[in-house]
Amino acid sequence: NIGYEGIELEDPFRKIIDQFPALLKKYNLSLAAGWHSTFLLKNSLEKELDSLKQHMDVLASLGSNTVNLAECSGAVHRENKGLSKRPQLTDEQFTHLGDRLDIIAEYLASQGFISAYHHHMGTVIQTADDVDKLMANTERLGLLFDSGHLCYAGDSPLEVLKKHIARVTHVHCKNIRSSILREKINNDAPFFSSIVDGAFTVPGDNSDRDTEYAVDFAAIINCLHEHEYRGWIIMEAEQDPRKADSYTYAKLGFDTLNSLVSNLEQIMVFPDQYQNPND
Repeated sequence: NIGYEGIELEDPFRKIIDQFPALLKKYNLSLAAGWHSTFLLKNSLEKELDSLKQHMDVLASLGSNTVNLAECSGAVHRENKGLSKRPQLTDEQFTHLGDRLDIIAEYLASQGFISAYHHHMGTVIQTADDVDKLMANTERLGLLFDSGHLCYAGDSPLEVLKKHIARVTHVHCKNIRSSILREKINNDAPFFSSIVDGAFTVPGDNSDRDTEYAVDFAAIINCLHEHEYRGWIIMEAEQDPRKADSYTYAKLGFDTLNSLVSNLEQIMVFPDQYQNPND
């Protein structure tokens, strides 16, 4: 037992959703959150709310109240296309999307759920500038901060965190392998190929990093602590287990983040609705 207390609902688990409650209980894990793709730029709001409600029912049945949202209209992160082909929004589209996401966020809040918008490579909200515009066009929407995706987008994770810390409701900590990322960016590679080839790794793996693509996890944890962040910290790697031993890297990532949190003067405080908040 490494020490993890939570896990997220991603697509592979949906294939065994009937078995999921038993697996969570077996390994004494809480469900921290679950990904939900929105298509607000092409579907009616009513259709999107119906889809969201189904997702909320699943999360509630598994004891979670955090929805990781990502607008996937035209997204290329799951397609065999370079990231340069990802859609980019006009100011009018940002306003339209922001209005609808705030309606979603308000509905989630009314039902006791937390909204956490995931900026993601290959989608309409990818860069720090996209995040800035999204935050400017919303008021109720929470932000999922992801260190790896911001680094991939060529932005400073810490600067984005400091700028929008008041809106952050969920955190993903993942690291970068600099040489692989640089190759993928230079070749305008599809996002999935970056996953398979190991562009991402865990906090604490500094075997392939440089100044340009370094993620300062100590500074990130300190920033969260200083601003009294109350939520999950999720360790991510998104690696091929055939190339990177799952246990080895999972333990390295946990030990690294746990050490950073434990070294703070005060233990981070989490909301009462989470049964096992320290991830």
